[in-house]
Amino acid sequence: MSSLFHASTRPGAAARRCRSGVPDQVTSLRGSDAQFVALLDAFRGSGGLYRGEHLAALLTQRQQGDHASLARQIVAGELLAFQWSDTFWIPAFQFSGFKMLPEAGALDVILELGSAFHGWEMAQWFAAPNAWLCERAPVDLLATDLPAVRDAARADRFVAVG
Repeated sequence: MSSLFHASTRPGAAARRCRSGVPDQVTSLRGSDAQFVALLDAFRGSGGLYRGEHLAALLTQRQQGDHASLARQIVAGELLAFQWSDTFWIPAFQFSGFKMLPEAGALDVILELGSAFHGWEMAQWFAAPNAWLCERAPVDLLATDLPAVRDAARADRFVAVG
């Protein structure tokens, strides 16, 4: 398993079904070039990453918002965004369809994690293999097993906040 991500391997019912006894590994590096490239790769299958200014322009063009509404959603914790190299990046999995409507399932998981994970850490959580999900990345299961992803988010939030 790559050390680029927070490896969410905590003991519990789901983890015991999939795998057990693997220690939690958290890298002390944040926002390195290698980590960013790993996030790009991890999110490619779900639409990739948007630069904040490009997403705002796209939302404006499709009459779904603007810079201010996008900023409000990020500040309110309704959208996952992280900063790297002086740019805000927003994973595309949070939107559905041509109109770029917010994806309700993704929002549920983001709100579940919100009190314990922010920005970069949350992006890594979605991209990293997760023991609660049999070492599959949450972003890869959002469309097919939302309840399991929501449960994994809840479990990891409880573990993170102690």
